[in-house]
Amino acid sequence: HVPDGLAVENLPQFIQLRPGERAELGYRVRPLRRGHFHFSRCELLLPSPLGLWSARRWVDTRDSTRVYPDFARLYGAQLRGVDNWLSQLGVRQHQRRGLGLEFHQLREFREGDSLRQIDWKATARQRTPIAREYQDERDQQIVFMLDCGQHMRSQDD
Repeated sequence: HVPDGLAVENLPQFIQLRPGERAELGYRVRPLRRGHFHFSRCELLLPSPLGLWSARRWVDTRDSTRVYPDFARLYGAQLRGVDNWLSQLGVRQHQRRGLGLEFHQLREFREGDSLRQIDWKATARQRTPIAREYQDERDQQIVFMLDCGQHMRSQDD
């Protein structure tokens, strides 16, 4: 039972086992969209030894997966070409310092946050973990303008 939004290959599969044998089957899944997908169960069809009847069984799997954008394509040759073109124009990217962090806001504690981010006073007031959110300090933009008009070209003694 593959969730909607996933295309599957090599299913159903058939295998014959003797008593005490183990086997592992694999199949290929291709996502059709991004998101969170839940696998709830696996269906088995067990034929009788003589093939006169079959029993249908469901095994709970309770598994999930997340599908993200294809970052490999985003950082492909096309973007490298744009970066090369921008560097030829004189556009240079400098890393931000990021050493100083400015306080931005308080928010609920999320999975993956570090314990250093917890605001203990706000947590005590709300009785639920509250985390501090910071934003990077940004360098100021400086615009340099040069007047190349006629008045700037005049020469004085």
